[in-house]
Amino acid sequence: MRVVYVANKQMITVDFKTKAFMKTLSLISKDAIPNAAALTLNFTADQVTKQQISNARNGFLLRTPFTLRSMTTNRARPYKALNKASGKKLKTMFSKAGTFSPYLWMHEDGHTIKGKDNGPIPIATKTARVSKSKRKVIARRNRLNSSNSLRNGSTFTSEKGVEMRVMKPRGTNKGRPRKFGVYTITRGKMKMLRNLETSTVSVKGKGFHSRAVQRKGNNQLIAQRFKKYGQKEINKVVRLHG
Repeated sequence: MRVVYVANKQMITVDFKTKAFMKTLSLISKDAIPNAAALTLNFTADQVTKQQISNARNGFLLRTPFTLRSMTTNRARPYKALNKASGKKLKTMFSKAGTFSPYLWMHEDGHTIKGKDNGPIPIATKTARVSKSKRKVIARRNRLNSSNSLRNGSTFTSEKGVEMRVMKPRGTNKGRPRKFGVYTITRGKMKMLRNLETSTVSVKGKGFHSRAVQRKGNNQLIAQRFKKYGQKEINKVVRLHG
């Protein structure tokens, strides 16, 4: 998934109406600008991260804690780690917000998932999930692996010893024709664990990340925050020499 790099000289100074403030910072201390920049970057990335987590909680059906844990914030590197860059040379300082999830990027802009070799996509039913709830993950006993064939007539056993069969049963279920899928048959009772009747699935774009950046990581807020931390650097020097 794409990430936002929060910070560089242009973003920090974009809304400033005067250069006087930056000049003051550079004169009072060689550390003033880098310190204010690092604090600004960290705060901005934290706020974007918190907002995108909130967006995900409100917009997604969360089945695993990993989804939210995958959204992390990397701290801006301290001044000494910048090869002692001075003045406004902040090009190597950054803070980052986003996710390392292998699937969340699809939910940002939207995506169409296609079955392997145009074959079926195994969509889990509630029966396959823990407590038969759509809000829960797939029970381990009902999980498939990449080696399982989804061709009609195939049989295999899950890692927990559950025997499964790919088929389109005859007859009906509650008055409706039975669907092509992955079934278990126990004591003559048939249960469908995966629906195999579609080869493409459209994932709707939620914009959970971009909306967080627009709300908490926009240029105006970055400039305001930098000015606040810059003023603290000035006050620090004034108190020291006052």
